[in-house]
Amino acid sequence: MTTVVYSKGLAKVYTQLKLKSLYDLLHASFPTSDTNFIMNSMHTMEQYFIIKNRRIVACASIADRGELPCVKTKYSNVLYNVATSPLYRNKGFMNSILSAITQHYKKKRKKYIYLAVAQNNKPAIALYKKFGFRIHIDCNPLYDSPVYIMRIKLQTLKF
Repeated sequence: MTTVVYSKGLAKVYTQLKLKSLYDLLHASFPTSDTNFIMNSMHTMEQYFIIKNRRIVACASIADRGELPCVKTKYSNVLYNVATSPLYRNKGFMNSILSAITQHYKKKRKKYIYLAVAQNNKPAIALYKKFGFRIHIDCNPLYDSPVYIMRIKLQTLKF
């Protein structure tokens, strides 16, 4: 069984080894992004991790209020930093993390969870759709490649 570790901020990853493994995972998953900026933003979000062999191999962050591309207003319950190490993909780890997040937010009586995903990231889109996310907005921000804003309606999920 896979255990999902929950942390408010990065409190549970403050051993040098785990913090480095998180940095490495994010840097590998988002090579064109500023990994230090991502790590700093994670301090204010809820974190969900899977740890194998003392390394973080999958993670996702969720913010109570967050910004999404192409949308001027802030959204509630926005997923960020969704990543799985290539060696651990297709093993159900992200499914476990998404299950933990959606169960937690359903208990908090939240209505939706949102995320942005690049339109060319077909594996991620397939995972999100399989999990129940649907395309909410198709957008093409000026500064980046086209993205889908996806959301899942939590009231309809059964656990």
